[in-house]
Amino acid sequence: MSHRIKIIFYGAIWVCLFGAMTEAQSQSAPRHGRPRSYAGPNRHVMFIIRGGEFMMGSPLTEPGRSPEETQHRVEIPRTFAIASMEVTNAQFARFLAAVPDYGARWSAATAQRFGNPPRFAKFSRTPESPQVAVSWYDAARYCNWLSQLAGLPKS
Repeated sequence: MSHRIKIIFYGAIWVCLFGAMTEAQSQSAPRHGRPRSYAGPNRHVMFIIRGGEFMMGSPLTEPGRSPEETQHRVEIPRTFAIASMEVTNAQFARFLAAVPDYGARWSAATAQRFGNPPRFAKFSRTPESPQVAVSWYDAARYCNWLSQLAGLPKS
């Protein structure tokens, strides 16, 4: 079982996900009520989601339902945590500053792909705006750095 921080992409926006919780975090997660949150590495607020079963898909009676939305039971076998917000420009900048050799390569590659200043800057203007224009590999490096900050073992 992996305890590394992973990524989830939603188009150009991404969030961090702990693949599994440590034993202490899992034990402290409430079984009922609102999910518990905690401060994760690099100022992420993480919400604990307990594993369990639920019905996914739309019932036959739902208006606008498409035929592919067949209801079926899904099981999530373990407790995990997910960041409450997308990774921000400020969070990603702290990573680039903490890993300066990668930060320099990322900046050069970004300038080559998107210009300087980058064309995407108009879509993500403030430090608290979502970070955009990262590759899967950039996001994976960021998550590996978060795993290191959190003291999670390499898998």
